[in-house]
Amino acid sequence: MNVHKWKSVAIAIDQYRLLKALGEIKYRSPGVYVKKLIDDHVAFQAKKKDMSIDEFKKVLLEDK
Repeated sequence: MNVHKWKSVAIAIDQYRLLKALGEIKYRSPGVYVKKLIDDHVAFQAKKKDMSIDEFKKVLLEDK
């Protein structure tokens, strides 16, 4: 597995079960649902700061 493309994260089993159940509503895997949550939150925060999504991402990822 390419460690520069994929990362693992640990979450509590209760949250994993909720994540899996939420994903099943729209036929999404847990990984795809996490991506959607992150994308939605980035868009929300960018709008809140009156920035474009790309600008906000750039600020977030500076020096990372």
